Amino acid sequence: MNYFSSFKIPKFEKLDAVFDGVRTTMSIVGLLTVLMLSLRMLDQGVMVTGTAEAVIASQNKIEDANSPIGLSHVAAQIADPHQRMLARYLSTTFRIAPEAAAELVAAAHAAGRIVGLDPILLLAVMAVESRFNPIAESDMGAKGLMQIIPKYHLDKLATHGGEAAVLDPWVNILVGSQILREYASRGGNLATGLQQYNGAANDPTMRYSERVFAEKLVFERFLRDNLLQYTKADI
Repeated sequence: MNYFSSFKIPKFEKLDAVFDGVRTTMSIVGLLTVLMLSLRMLDQGVMVTGTAEAVIASQNKIEDANSPIGLSHVAAQIADPHQRMLARYLSTTFRIAPEAAAELVAAAHAAGRIVGLDPILLLAVMAVESRFNPIAESDMGAKGLMQIIPKYHLDKLATHGGEAAVLDPWVNILVGSQILREYASRGGNLATGLQQYNGAANDPTMRYSERVFAEKLVFERFLRDNLLQYTKADI
């Protein structure tokens, strides 16, 4: 099934067309919210790459997730060659529809700017948690791309209409990102925050955080090794 089947997205034959289509279909629920947020928060997000100081520095910088803003910033981001390449990689590796992969990458970058986390880290969390399945549900009641357990985060979901919003892809990514950043701030570093996010704060092996960091490294290596092989026209 289409991973974003709740959105009316046109079918495209090429990833280039997908990105062009995304730019002209920003009225869909998930990406409209992305667009409404990213520019307002652009100057307030701190991109965290693993240091506790950077996480804590951005602790109080999340604002209202429904504040209306212009659309130009995210539209410009979608044209970025890194994002195009990463969307192509996700589509191929995880067997995601190209348009869904494009949305995931754009949403991760927008959420990353809002909460102050590396968007590649957020994509790695999604890969580990749900394999990018927006309707995934665990035996413990964790739901969606970021595997949020709604009953523990009703305050955050209330901003978006309540518990039912947990399966909206954008809401799930944003709320999951907010939760992770809070845990990282509380624990003092991303590894500890990831362990708490997974409910494994007392695991001495830190297995979950290592899995996420390993997935993130795979994404980063792909970008590093392949970016020079493409021109913007190719991508």
